[in-house]
Amino acid sequence: MKNIGIFIVIGVTVVALIAWEEIAGSLDGTPQVTADLTPSWEAVAAWPGVEADTAAADPEPDRATTVLVFDDSGSMSARIEAAKAAALDFAGKLPETTYFGAIGINSGVLVEPMPVAEALPVLAEALAALRADGGTPLTSAVRAAHDMLRVEAAQQRGFGTYQILVTTDGEADDPGRLSEEVVGILTSSPVSIATIGIGIGSGHPLNLGGETRYVAIADVADLATALEEVAAEQTRFDPITAFDEEG
Repeated sequence: MKNIGIFIVIGVTVVALIAWEEIAGSLDGTPQVTADLTPSWEAVAAWPGVEADTAAADPEPDRATTVLVFDDSGSMSARIEAAKAAALDFAGKLPETTYFGAIGINSGVLVEPMPVAEALPVLAEALAALRADGGTPLTSAVRAAHDMLRVEAAQQRGFGTYQILVTTDGEADDPGRLSEEVVGILTSSPVSIATIGIGIGSGHPLNLGGETRYVAIADVADLATALEEVAAEQTRFDPITAFDEEG
């Protein structure tokens, strides 16, 4: 009986240690990634996988298209005006050749992708009317951003670079589904994903080490600068400027 008791104690201790390692990993910001993040190059080659209404006769191989996923959840109420100003400041500093779009996590499409100079007044008007309310349905917002990029890529016949930038100050409403969505995007498309975590540290489902760019900031005052930094980096794929005719 003593031996059985010892085995039980050992088993409980091991389980407790494993649980603590997982908790500690989430607390110190270490991403807990178990999914296979190996790109499916067949899927990437087939991307965007949608038909364009009007495909460009001469696509721009160096065009960068960025979609901002803007956190307008209720938890952002005290920060929302500063976040709006940061988003406008960031967009105003993008290269003039950039195509820019924006989606509110709860409010939906704010700006369809268009040249950033044209997007700025549309963004300003949309943000002025926006209020912080609701939860944090990041999964649907990230999916909508990816769909927006797919349409733009179809018009560009796949040429260029494509990036989703996410701002958030809290946990997603559905972290499991969010992880699955992000892994699906990363492994089947040339879209890169970057996230600015506002006052939440690094332990977030969008922080997939080596696969997504994640920057933790303590204050919304640093949001514009952080957005500029991550937007300048295309860490996963170079622009698609030509295809191998034999491939």
